[in-house]
Amino acid sequence: VRTGSPWRDLPEVFGDWNSVFRCFSRWSQKGVWWRVFEAMSDVIQARNLIDRFQTMIRRKARTELDPWIADARDSLFAPFANGILKDKAAVSAAITEHWSNGQVEGQINKLKRVKRQMYGRAKLDLLQARLIGAM
Repeated sequence: VRTGSPWRDLPEVFGDWNSVFRCFSRWSQKGVWWRVFEAMSDVIQARNLIDRFQTMIRRKARTELDPWIADARDSLFAPFANGILKDKAAVSAAITEHWSNGQVEGQINKLKRVKRQMYGRAKLDLLQARLIGAM
């Protein structure tokens, strides 16, 4: 049974196995790997928070909002969590209710985009034709 890292089996693209091993050992002694893993823990935590938030929305699990906010406030998502706290009632309703104004917001966004594109170029009839064509 072989144990340890098979340095001699490294692909050629990494270079000489002995050089890679020395570099790896040097980084281990200097604590580089520890700092890399420590930095990655924030990213891993952020990914877990994203997954939990998506699951909460999909399952309409309102009861999971408070624990999620508590965890998010101690992470990279603190500004987002604080924003949710400012209008918690609306976020809570968005999770539990099946009603949404997303369609309306999309139509307004489309209208504003067409209006900006056509600014100063057309009168009402062309703007109206362009908007109806965009829908």
